[in-house]
Amino acid sequence: MRILMVAQMYPWPPVDGYRQRLSHMISALGQAGEVELISVDRHSIGSERVEPPAVTGLGKISTLTPGPETPMRDWLRPWVMGGPPRRLIAVDSSELTEVVLRRLESGPEIDLVFYSLLDTWWPVHEAMKNSRTATRSNDRIRPVEVVDFNDLENLSLKLRRRNPPRFTPGSGPIAHLRVLSRWAISRGFDLIDERRWDAVQRDCAAQVAAVVVCSELDVERSGCTNAVVVGNGAQAPERIITDRMALQTATPTMLFVGALDYEPNSDAVEWFVREVMPQILAKVPAARLRIVGRNPERVSWVGSQPGVDLLGLVDDLAPELDSADVSI
Repeated sequence: MRILMVAQMYPWPPVDGYRQRLSHMISALGQAGEVELISVDRHSIGSERVEPPAVTGLGKISTLTPGPETPMRDWLRPWVMGGPPRRLIAVDSSELTEVVLRRLESGPEIDLVFYSLLDTWWPVHEAMKNSRTATRSNDRIRPVEVVDFNDLENLSLKLRRRNPPRFTPGSGPIAHLRVLSRWAISRGFDLIDERRWDAVQRDCAAQVAAVVVCSELDVERSGCTNAVVVGNGAQAPERIITDRMALQTATPTMLFVGALDYEPNSDAVEWFVREVMPQILAKVPAARLRIVGRNPERVSWVGSQPGVDLLGLVDDLAPELDSADVSI
């Protein structure tokens, strides 16, 4: 079997949840056949691209330069006129689309196309609707298509809308007004996009063989009859510590791991530092909170708070997990 994996990010090093999931998917698919990877060579600040590990079945890898963001003046009108969610039209995916379509019409025939996220499936299928490439490809057997939703984007936006505006401690009324204005506008966009994501997800599911989600609960919430579960996971550490009653080091250490550009995570970190950390330090002055995750600039102010180490991305998460006494 020949498999084409189309990904929004280059998966190595797997420094966050998305890339860990993607690298695991590639390893699993490699057990079933030869995998070709087409990915956007996008990485977070603090992570540098590395060569892939030895993966059974992994063949050719094509990496593309990330497309530029589309100016708001260009995507706002089609969005207002009923277009797709703004995230799908706010980035130029033309190179990714062109490379995928070219591969589907040339070279050895592909048996399965696995799209990682709707962000890769949607532009390709929009281009297929009217392109001559799609017509020429009719001479070939159309490959089976599977799309990994990973998150249900409509539910993510629904949760995001419940979050109140976040004000930087010590900021004045003018700064509060700016934050409140941006919050109100973004929540208005989110309310509309929540419904559009639901429509895009259902439309995608109707056109492909299967969609992949992370849990049985997401199967139920998606409303897609062809949704299947592939749970998230992590590679087991070499040293497994089962007794966590004793401190791992002389310093009582708490650890938070999560993408800091994901609003539920950043909101949780700010709340914990603001509301909980002072109470902990009052009883355990030596305690430290270590925060690991991409795009730490979103919560930069917490790094200056007592007892807090804002690390951002780390090369290897295992030492952080080993030395932590409590996971937040």
